[in-house]
Amino acid sequence: SRRNKTGGGEEEQVEDDVGSLAAALAAQQSQALDAQANIPPEDLRMMKEESAEGKPPPPLDDRLALRLEEVWAVLEMPMLDKLAMVVKYSELEQAALMEEALEAWHAGAEAVAARK
Repeated sequence: SRRNKTGGGEEEQVEDDVGSLAAALAAQQSQALDAQANIPPEDLRMMKEESAEGKPPPPLDDRLALRLEEVWAVLEMPMLDKLAMVVKYSELEQAALMEEALEAWHAGAEAVAARK
């Protein structure tokens, strides 16, 4: 809402202007990221619906989660490396590769364990 800049409403006007500018910039950045990400429209629609509903992303399959924990334990992986791995494979494009990557990590962990 627009207020007269004379009198006591000047600070409120500035706050309104800053809020409007921030919202416009956020919307512009969101559109730019959507365009750069090359996310299929159906996936983008689903992500927006889930975000609007406040749903968290689906949990990792129990079998995969257990194997991931085993790999981390054998490799004595630091927490930051675990977090980086989770973030990487949480991305839509990388999630499809998680099972294949976990196979490779598991084989590597077995080789490290055998070498010890």
